[in-house]
Amino acid sequence: MKIRELMTKDVRVCQPGDSLSNAAQSMWEGDVGCLAVVDGEGKLAGMITDRDICMATHLRGAPLWAVSVGDAMAKVVYSCGSEQKPADVLELCIDKRVRRVPVVDQGGKLLGLVTLSSLAHALERDGTHKPGVSARDICHALSEITRRREAPVSARMEVEVTRARVDAKGTLTPARRPSDKPAAALKSAQKSAQKSAQKSAQKSAQTSAQEPAGPKSGDKQPTKARAAK
Repeated sequence: MKIRELMTKDVRVCQPGDSLSNAAQSMWEGDVGCLAVVDGEGKLAGMITDRDICMATHLRGAPLWAVSVGDAMAKVVYSCGSEQKPADVLELCIDKRVRRVPVVDQGGKLLGLVTLSSLAHALERDGTHKPGVSARDICHALSEITRRREAPVSARMEVEVTRARVDAKGTLTPARRPSDKPAAALKSAQKSAQKSAQKSAQKSAQTSAQEPAGPKSGDKQPTKARAAK
């Protein structure tokens, strides 16, 4: 079995200059969650999903019509050829953690789209089992693709909207992992111990400086002379 037997040939596409509003409308009409982005010659330029649209508008604080597809799409796209085996494409999905793989020719022109769903549907068709992929492989791929990522990010956004323009400022920072908490607590405890030791040493030095110097052990104590009668 080859990928050309499984891929969807009638793929909905958009261009980098289209607005996210147009892309969202196309997804709604086609009941799909992603679009292939192609240039004027039909060559693959990127991929955009419904999640990309939501996050792009949220982080910018802008309406759909104000953001272009080229600003929100994934520019790094992993593709395959129409003559590849399903097992090879499944390995690509696991390795890159993607659910959709566009099919292109040698010149980069879009031919179709193969998804994890289409690979799963290859298990049984017309009551017969198709070679090249197994239920175990599909379950393993789905488990690996949906595994929680190790470094999630937290977003903070401040948005100011006026009639003339939309200004947005924000930062993306790595979220604290549960495994980082003990290390942070240990560092805090070490710093506290160092500060306590420094304060104790300074107090001790100040006390020693304020006390009057007493006689040394080798010195004789002076005696008072008896008054003569």
